[in-house]
Amino acid sequence: SSNIHHFVSDNSDALRTRSRNVQKQNRVREIIERSEHYVREFYSETCKNRHEDCAIWTVDGACELRPEEMRQKCGPACQSCHLNDPSKQTPFLRKDMAGIFQNI
Repeated sequence: SSNIHHFVSDNSDALRTRSRNVQKQNRVREIIERSEHYVREFYSETCKNRHEDCAIWTVDGACELRPEEMRQKCGPACQSCHLNDPSKQTPFLRKDMAGIFQNI
């Protein structure tokens, strides 16, 4: 009985780990697709993921943990390209009070 419980427990852990890995892979694919759409729509010439692991880093929270570095290396994955191009920023992002009031 103890051996069966141990086997079931190990299998359950393996299934949970595999499930988390599949979820992460799906999320990475989603980030890649979202990045491609974002760049095509807004920044096809100037903003690029400069590392092959950008989507993985994004899923792991790097955009929030290291925003400056990630903006430079992985703008599309973090969807932060507009922060590198002041002309594309909204008045709120530029903290441009005159622009804010012009839009009212």
